[in-house]
Amino acid sequence: MAEILSQSEIDELLEQFQQGAIEIDQAEPEGLSGDERLQKSVVVYDFRHPNRVTREQIRTLRVIHETFAKQVESYLSTRLRTLISSKVEAADQVTYSEFQLSLSDPSCICVIGAEEFKSDFVIELNPTLTFFAVDKLFGGVGGPPSEFRELSLIEQRVVRRLVEGILKYYDEAWKPVCDIHCKLKAMQSRPSLTQVIAPGETVVAVSIGFTAGDIAGGLNICLPYIMLEDLLPNMSAGKVAFGTRVKRDKQTREAIERNIRSTPIPVQVQLGEAKITLRDLLELQEGDVLVLDTHVDDPLPLDIGGEVRAYGKPGLRRRTVAVRVEQVLEGNE
Repeated sequence: MAEILSQSEIDELLEQFQQGAIEIDQAEPEGLSGDERLQKSVVVYDFRHPNRVTREQIRTLRVIHETFAKQVESYLSTRLRTLISSKVEAADQVTYSEFQLSLSDPSCICVIGAEEFKSDFVIELNPTLTFFAVDKLFGGVGGPPSEFRELSLIEQRVVRRLVEGILKYYDEAWKPVCDIHCKLKAMQSRPSLTQVIAPGETVVAVSIGFTAGDIAGGLNICLPYIMLEDLLPNMSAGKVAFGTRVKRDKQTREAIERNIRSTPIPVQVQLGEAKITLRDLLELQEGDVLVLDTHVDDPLPLDIGGEVRAYGKPGLRRRTVAVRVEQVLEGNE
């Protein structure tokens, strides 16, 4: 039976411990077997998902692709003439075979190469985004695809030009790390036929989501580790600016401004109001006159985009009813 210490003995031990006279031995608990002690000292290592890229480097890659996503968002909004939003949804280490299994079949798979990289990499436009872009570029409304199929030769040419435009912004996003010049080398529709590296090799998979109204598509990028190996030492948070501002050239700004200026806005003019009884409404006939609550010289409100922004007077111009703007409300010039 263990000896019970008195209060004075406990106080003396505490005093000696505070003075450093007593050292505590961090010994392992008694009663552990050899297998249990070995298990405590073993670190789990997953050979199927080796951590060859650090968390900080993954964060840096995510920042690079967030910058890329914002630039592509602006580019697609201009090309497709619709408002598009983007978001980097994931950036993880997986094997190349797992990345292939996550893709749609068929899909639009682009093999991209650059002289600065040791190997090629893959950019996949999922069918929803691909057919939405094709429909808009051909003058359609951009509805969801009725079925997933392979692209025709004409559609491939249109998508190829779209991808080549996207790659210019990918070069721009990588500038804080290195200068690259990406080129589209091939387009495939079947993931199993796209073999840029061995199936068991480690890759970094980045998923970017794009939304246009009710349409939600995505873009998946596969970066092999062998391609990133020489670039990883340069991938630190200090070398990549977080929240890089999207740069738009003069041509892009002019295209956006031109599209905004050509956007139709509904304009309504309210002549006045009148209140009638239910009996008058039932007896209403063609030729009856309703007396409104406005005078002939009163300015009429102009409802522009759902808000009253100006006042004007009615009249005729070339045998067409028109309204001349007499006053613009403050803050709406």
